[in-house]
Amino acid sequence: MDLAIRNTYSPDPRLRSHKLIDLHALPVCAPQIAARLLHPADLAKETLIHISSRKTGWPDWLPAAGVPGMKPKSHLALDAVPSALEAAAQERGVALCVLRLLREPPPARGLVLPFKGPRSQRAHTTGCTVRKMRRGRR
Repeated sequence: MDLAIRNTYSPDPRLRSHKLIDLHALPVCAPQIAARLLHPADLAKETLIHISSRKTGWPDWLPAAGVPGMKPKSHLALDAVPSALEAAAQERGVALCVLRLLREPPPARGLVLPFKGPRSQRAHTTGCTVRKMRRGRR
């Protein structure tokens, strides 16, 4: 039997899956940047930090925050969540973060939540996928 924990928008219909939790992203940034952010529209003056494998993060979050189509000052795309959080801690911009999955919370990195909400509308579903192995396969 193969077992995998997957973080996806929708499970593969060819596999048996069980939902574990829904994950919603929230913006995080250094306190110096947060001081300039009173409303989500204020993000237009900032750099948005993206995870290159999660291209829908900000496009999903911005409409949920009431600012669809907002154009930020610039974009910074990085390959991994730790890199994005480090860039945010170094005041390079605002990153989206799934707080439930962090080993150390944003305050431990010097990060803060600039807004009380909203959460992203489209949740990543983390689920357990099980597939029976064929005989003789290891």
